[in-house]
Amino acid sequence: MRKKPCLKMTLILSVVSALFMCFMSVNVFAASASDAKNSVVAVISQDGMVYGTGFAIGKVGKPIEYIVTNNHVVQGSAGNTTATVAFDLASNEMMLANVYFYDETKDVAVLKLPQATDKRQAMTLCPMEYVDPDDAFAALGYPGNQATDWPKYNTSDITVTKGGIKKADRVNGLDVYMLDLTITHGNSGGPLVNSKGEVVGINTFGLNNDNYAIAIDELLKVIDPDRIPVTLHGSINWLLVAGGIILLVIIVLVVVLVLRRKNTSNGSNYVETNYTTPLSDAANRTVPKQAPAQNKANARIIAVGGALNGKKFSVNGAVKMGRDSSKCAIAFPVNTQGVSGVHCEITFDGTVCYVKDLNSSYGTYTVNGKQIPPNVPQMLKSGEKFYLASPENTFEVRF
Repeated sequence: MRKKPCLKMTLILSVVSALFMCFMSVNVFAASASDAKNSVVAVISQDGMVYGTGFAIGKVGKPIEYIVTNNHVVQGSAGNTTATVAFDLASNEMMLANVYFYDETKDVAVLKLPQATDKRQAMTLCPMEYVDPDDAFAALGYPGNQATDWPKYNTSDITVTKGGIKKADRVNGLDVYMLDLTITHGNSGGPLVNSKGEVVGINTFGLNNDNYAIAIDELLKVIDPDRIPVTLHGSINWLLVAGGIILLVIIVLVVVLVLRRKNTSNGSNYVETNYTTPLSDAANRTVPKQAPAQNKANARIIAVGGALNGKKFSVNGAVKMGRDSSKCAIAFPVNTQGVSGVHCEITFDGTVCYVKDLNSSYGTYTVNGKQIPPNVPQMLKSGEKFYLASPENTFEVRF
């Protein structure tokens, strides 16, 4: 008697699953120090007096909007509010970016580009707890001592200075790395990367004949991940995971089809049994009646000002509003002033509508200017209005 194919199929699926889990455990962002050049830019201060280096952060695989550098590169003593980010000066590829965030004590700054671009790639950030001091490291940037006749300030002009880390240290209350490599003033703001091309620090200063990089942890302590997205060491690339799942499903289907075809060709070994329900039992059965479907009414939220002016949104249940389109069904443009990533929530149960502020930075208000306390639902009648942060972002409720 022939063995049933279930055991064979189970073994095949187990092997495939094990291979897939091994694939998922690999750090999908592994690269090299040279590959990190594709994330580095030249940064020129607003007055054109300071040249430095910066690097792109964000979600790996997506267009970038934010550049990290040193505060002294973009601001210095002048308090500048913009800086030029150069991708390739020879081809006139540059953007005027805003100084979106800065911290003078930590000497870090984040520039925001006027629009997202794919001219550079976001880097993976590696906190100190994952840094191997025996690893190989490299400082990337545009040092001022290059003997170049015509610097283009593109990726071909980026220097990769390799060396090591002497030790992790604390200087002026900051976590830093003492470097066993040479950097000059043009390297300021550039990334210190490990052998996988992950950023471990920001090349910043020299002291007593030693060079230092500020640990990337200092940046992570002060930026808001809801406003400035980053990719951290050990993150999973969900696009690759989704591709792996699809591949796994295809393999399973192929295995099933092969086994069925093989079973069909040897059908004489199997007896097909037709199971039927006895008539007497079927006659005694009753089919439960289903309750008629009820059509719940929807509320409508109508924008009467601001970036969403004139747009109408249907609400049935709970709907969030804010700038983060991945979390909010009613999403504002990312540059909308005053509106938080997840600002407030509208709920409608078919008869009553409420608005609830979700601890936003600038508040949610009724149309008479009264601020709604955070996390306290405020009932709205049909025809009433409310606004987010300022009267410009006013909405009317109708149901």
